[in-house]
Amino acid sequence: MFEEIDIEELYRLLDGLEADLQLLNSEERGEFDEVHPSEVPNISDAVLKVFGPWSAYGSELAQDLKIPADVINSFSRSVRPVYPNTAKLLASRLISYLRSIESSIQPRQTPNEQEAAQQLVPEKPELAGTHTVTDSAEAVWAPLPQSSDAQQLIAQVAVMIDSAILLARNSNLPQSDLALTQVERAQLIAILETALALLKAPMVEKSLLKKARSSLGEVASKVAKKKTEAALGQAADHAVDSLSDLISKIPWS
Repeated sequence: MFEEIDIEELYRLLDGLEADLQLLNSEERGEFDEVHPSEVPNISDAVLKVFGPWSAYGSELAQDLKIPADVINSFSRSVRPVYPNTAKLLASRLISYLRSIESSIQPRQTPNEQEAAQQLVPEKPELAGTHTVTDSAEAVWAPLPQSSDAQQLIAQVAVMIDSAILLARNSNLPQSDLALTQVERAQLIAILETALALLKAPMVEKSLLKKARSSLGEVASKVAKKKTEAALGQAADHAVDSLSDLISKIPWS
């Protein structure tokens, strides 16, 4: 991050980003009607805080978040307009990133708090009320790798999943234009939120991660067919790639 920020500044940035994202979602703007950075100043503010005022080309963080450098530069240097879906995706990625570093800014959890958080991880996660994701006879649990590269990948996966959740929740399209039904959307969010919770725990279950990856792949396919909710489709595509990379690096028994 360009600037070290305290927790109050982080929450201010998050509030601003969410306000701009809500504004973009509430506007009746065509998919190809451009948004000028001056219309969403909170996004520009967050970009400057995270990336700084210079070019983002070569930025490892931009690559990790899968944000094109020219998009970042549109909000920090050149001040060029972008498409609405591009602005929404940028806002959601920044929100996800800031949330992913929140725990490193807040005081460390006490042992009792850590134990309580671990107890929230279900042995047999069930999603959307009816669909059992894992079967205890087939469940394969493994510890998350602790190397710095692995931890960076886990954080990246969390950002990608959080972006997909945020975009799935914030669609303002009419029912007829949605790529997913409300039931499909609720099930996707439930699956991804459970996967996100597991990524913060010491152990993960293989079939759950594969279920999350499969669900995201289905979302990308449905978005491509419907030709709406392009930002959600792009986020799902990137999350599939990140999850596949993570699954391949966990030493399953």
